[in-house]
Amino acid sequence: MKNSRILFWSPLLGHIGTLNAVLHSAESLNRYGKAEIYIINTFGEFDSYKKNYDKFNYIDIFRINKFLPKTGFFSKLSIYLFSFLALPKFSFYIFKIKPDVIMINLVGLIPLLIKSIFPKGCFFINSIQGFPKFNRLRIFLWKKFYSKSDLLITMSELSKDLIISKIGIDHKKIFKINNPIIVSKIKMLSLEPIEKYLDYIFKNFFCFISVGRLTEQKNQIELIKAFQYLYSESKDFFLVIIGDGELKAYYEKYIRLNNIKNILLLGHKTNPYKYIGRSKVYVSTSLWEDPGHTLIESAYLNIPIVSSNCEAGPKEILKDFYNAFLYKSGNIPALCKKLEFVSKNYENLNQVRFNAKKLSKGFTLQSYYRNIKKYI
Repeated sequence: MKNSRILFWSPLLGHIGTLNAVLHSAESLNRYGKAEIYIINTFGEFDSYKKNYDKFNYIDIFRINKFLPKTGFFSKLSIYLFSFLALPKFSFYIFKIKPDVIMINLVGLIPLLIKSIFPKGCFFINSIQGFPKFNRLRIFLWKKFYSKSDLLITMSELSKDLIISKIGIDHKKIFKINNPIIVSKIKMLSLEPIEKYLDYIFKNFFCFISVGRLTEQKNQIELIKAFQYLYSESKDFFLVIIGDGELKAYYEKYIRLNNIKNILLLGHKTNPYKYIGRSKVYVSTSLWEDPGHTLIESAYLNIPIVSSNCEAGPKEILKDFYNAFLYKSGNIPALCKKLEFVSKNYENLNQVRFNAKKLSKGFTLQSYYRNIKKYI
């Protein structure tokens, strides 16, 4: 794997977690494997990252990122449509660069569709970013195309087992390898200054924070309803939610109609770490995660975690009262009890923080390279 040419295919709109996964994977392979990195910049989604990751070669296809929706049905439709339209230019660069490895992070159907025409010796890795949701069509497509991958990587054992059972992929070419989520700059970013009014809030209230797209998956309405009860019990609590998405208007209306105070929907923030680092508790109410990047980042920043026990990530990596505080997804009273417990016992959570910090060490650039080089 040393000194290889590795090309990343990951067409996306939004999905900051996946963007970071691509860039951190590339950085790991470049730093420890001396690989030459090429990144397909399908929509211009990597434009704002080029300055900080200037060792990589970016192949620009379309420059339309700012014109397309970042979430919802039309976002997904745009991703697939323009991914197909990118095929001619993508194929041209395959033959020009002659990569040793093609790393697929999203929309794996496209490169696998034309794998047979690519130069011999090109190794295809499909990194499954997220817990796969299968229906009849997806099962058919995965059996037809994803089975052509030379290696599949999942973020959890549950995802791996699900793919093996649903698709029938050979267990000898599918492995769980943690995304390289933790980089040293997270700590530096957490120390950057924030807006004065927010600095006042974080210093004078017991602040809960949640970061993620405002979608059905992230299920922030559960947290808002739990906070509605908490706030009625104590005006010292504050809730900050970072992220944009199709449910933003619905959440704003619910908060307004129920006259819930001390909640801020901050929208998207390029540096969420400076807010996470100033919070008392990080909360995840997701219906599924795989594994949940901000959970790992919060653990790294020593912020106590309250999370649903959803599949696949939290259920595998978090243990109640050991490195986090878990509640059964959908049980709002149970969530309230965990939030209250953490607030009342905040000064006695050092061991839980320490155990969570240890967990984050399995998601570094070095650990990623050490694991992936075993299979290439």
